[in-house]
Amino acid sequence: MQKELNHQIFEGYDDPSSSAPPQTILSSTKIEGLLTQLSKEILSLKLKIKEQEKVSSENTRKIQVLQNHLYKLQQNLRDAHLRLEKQVKTHLQDTSQKLAVLKKDFKSQLLSEEKIQALIDRHNQNIQRLEVRLQQTQKLINEQELQLLNYKAYIQELRKS
Repeated sequence: MQKELNHQIFEGYDDPSSSAPPQTILSSTKIEGLLTQLSKEILSLKLKIKEQEKVSSENTRKIQVLQNHLYKLQQNLRDAHLRLEKQVKTHLQDTSQKLAVLKKDFKSQLLSEEKIQALIDRHNQNIQRLEVRLQQTQKLINEQELQLLNYKAYIQELRKS
């Protein structure tokens, strides 16, 4: 005895043992129509692929151009940076040298000023000593004049007597 499937449980399942003929037999014209339609779609897809390849190659070329441009910009920037760094170092060295010269000149001027001040101080001391001597000499002259006047008065008194 053969068992049959319950069609309520297995709705979409066809029993291979059943001898029902397939209902979907295609005619040759339908197959040719489908083949031409498929070939048209394939050609359309091939054209789209070629267009995408062109777009892709153009994008690749643009990317390469941009990369080259960026590389050149990077090189220019690096060169400019190196030039600037060199200029800054040169300027710094020049400034350091000028500062050293100024410092040396300042010290030299300061020493000269100190020497001049020492000369002025000695000169002032000499002047003060001279003034003191002049005052002493003036005092001595005044005393001698006074003494001379006393002597004259004494001589005149002696002459009168």
